[in-house]
Amino acid sequence: MFAHICSLSLVAALAAISFCNIAGKAEAAPQCGNHDKIVEVLGDKFKETRRVMGVVNAKAVMEIFMSPQGTWSIVITD
Repeated sequence: MFAHICSLSLVAALAAISFCNIAGKAEAAPQCGNHDKIVEVLGDKFKETRRVMGVVNAKAVMEIFMSPQGTWSIVITD
């Protein structure tokens, strides 16, 4: 029983460390602006193109932009 608890603690600690490393790689905070300008910057700077688009509610649309290099951005337009 003790060995099982220790192994679960180790797994939880490793997961927390991994999450911190992933979270630390984020480069951008939320930005507001003209939709066309944001799409232009995502394409020019990150080579991201829209891959997914969906309706969030009656007032908002969400788009996910992705690049071949693995970067991605979410744009929500209201």
